[in-house]
Amino acid sequence: MQKKKSSSLKKIKFYFLAAAILIGVPNIFGFYRGQTGRLLVATDKTANDPNFSKSVIYIHYNGVWGANGIVINSPLADDLVEKVSNAKEQEAYSLYKGGPVLFPKSKIVALDTPSKASRWRTQPLTVVSHSSYKSYLEQNEAEADTSGDQETERKPLYYGFAGWVTGQLESEIRRGIWRVVECDTLDFNGVQTSELWQHLSGDLQTTSCTSKN
Repeated sequence: MQKKKSSSLKKIKFYFLAAAILIGVPNIFGFYRGQTGRLLVATDKTANDPNFSKSVIYIHYNGVWGANGIVINSPLADDLVEKVSNAKEQEAYSLYKGGPVLFPKSKIVALDTPSKASRWRTQPLTVVSHSSYKSYLEQNEAEADTSGDQETERKPLYYGFAGWVTGQLESEIRRGIWRVVECDTLDFNGVQTSELWQHLSGDLQTTSCTSKN
């Protein structure tokens, strides 16, 4: 009888432990935001990579399962504009190649509106899919009207994105492939897109950015 009780208690403890793991682990993983909201500035180690040489990438998601980002300094080449975009997109947006993953099917809009990366960190951009951009605008229309914001420039539209699997980005950073930079704002005071990599590769004392590695 005593053995049966002991066995039952062990089973109950096991089930409680399993339940705690199932509930707790996702929450613990949810705290990890890695480089979310930061910039990756390519080093000379990417010189032979046509996708990322002299690139600046905004990381809009980094969790335990991997990371996603968009190359923010690669305007879509003229010979690709007609191939991958339509007249409405050409009129409404500034067009960029956001990365090699799902290019050109994936379309992402980056808005210069801060958003929550976690409970403790705010990221300088809000990144939404092109398909949900209209819904995003409708949801935020009242706030925009109240603040008096006006559309003064075309938003960037990124075709494709950069992606990393679990642990890959962290490994590349340790190997010196990327310089990690954190900026209070992504308004670079008139720095041209073509000059952004050079601007962030140098001394950051004259910018609102700091190096994180």
